[in-house]
Amino acid sequence: MGVMKHDIRFGGIVASEKDVIIYGGNVDEVAERDVEAVEIPGRNGVLHLDNGRWRERTQTYLAYVKGENYPARIAYVRRVFGRMGKTYARLDDTFNPDVYSMATFVDALVPESLAFRTQGLVTLTFQCRPERYLRTGDQTITTTSSVTLVNPTGLPARPLIRVYVSGGGTVTVGNKTMTISSSLPTAYVDIDADTQDCTSGATNCNNYVTLVEFPTFGAGSTGVSLGGGATSAVITPRWWTL
Repeated sequence: MGVMKHDIRFGGIVASEKDVIIYGGNVDEVAERDVEAVEIPGRNGVLHLDNGRWRERTQTYLAYVKGENYPARIAYVRRVFGRMGKTYARLDDTFNPDVYSMATFVDALVPESLAFRTQGLVTLTFQCRPERYLRTGDQTITTTSSVTLVNPTGLPARPLIRVYVSGGGTVTVGNKTMTISSSLPTAYVDIDADTQDCTSGATNCNNYVTLVEFPTFGAGSTGVSLGGGATSAVITPRWWTL
């Protein structure tokens, strides 16, 4: 029985289209909670301080490169995936087709053993944000008045909410109300809870949105409602798991 072939897509680059065949990896690696251990003189044990976040995780894929002249081929693979730089790009794989990660490419490393090197084997390494985003979390929900969303994972999702307004208005998520000024120079504003920014295309709109904190969708149900001149909202919930 042959090795089962898999594939990855990173920032729009498909590995198999570059003659890189994926056959394994640490595809079930889970992010660790960022907890700091503090030792206090005169006190037994350790004080654990939870920093309220998850650490990045390392995602590796085992692959082989088709063709001849493997050193040149692997150098080519490094150039192809390295083009994305150190900014996050979307990483999909066929091991877990219902989720994806946001990652940066680290390197394509060749095993030390000469026997393996002559076979074109390589390990692709990516540094990933802790979240595994559900594809269903990219599906938008549109409302012209109010809607209730149910979080399927219970982990606090940071949504993108596009609000269309005429003469200003409000959008309330749970118990958090955001007020959009009537002087907003565009027809809509994107309220991005992940980047904590308010924009409309290339226009910075932070001065036109008043809020205490950016909204999240916690465990269970969360209501979203519009008020004033807010005519509709398009919500991308961004559900995620670990």
